[in-house]
Amino acid sequence: MAPKRCCASQSFTTTITSVYCFTKMMKNNIQLSLLTTVLLLLLQACVSTSPAGNRQLRSHAFERKLRNDSVVLLDVRTPEEFKAGHLPNARLIDFNAGELPQALPTLDSTKTYLIYCRSAKRSDKAATQMKAAGFTKVYQLRGGILSWKGQLQQ
Repeated sequence: MAPKRCCASQSFTTTITSVYCFTKMMKNNIQLSLLTTVLLLLLQACVSTSPAGNRQLRSHAFERKLRNDSVVLLDVRTPEEFKAGHLPNARLIDFNAGELPQALPTLDSTKTYLIYCRSAKRSDKAATQMKAAGFTKVYQLRGGILSWKGQLQQ
């Protein structure tokens, strides 16, 4: 009795070729999956979330976003910290003095906001308050001004 084939019209060579093509296709799919995973991990390295779920950007990504003229830069540190050095064009809103709730109605909730403080703790709280007030595009400097690599203004 002859051995069964996958299909009556397939020869042994055709079956081997089909298996080879299937194996090659699977190898390409694995490579594509690995490439996609690596790209997603790289994206995650630039944008992360805080424990409160707020979007944080590393210094270089924060600086890239700053190049967009339509962003609003908020410094939520104290006036003394601000005077010691701040990012150019930053607007000071003293979070510790409770200035943010009064400032929110004066801010355009459709704009993109970049916020920072010394170490990202106050900016995380500020971002949470802004999200609760309906602001959707709020990013904070991961690690605060302590992680900033660029120039500061006096």
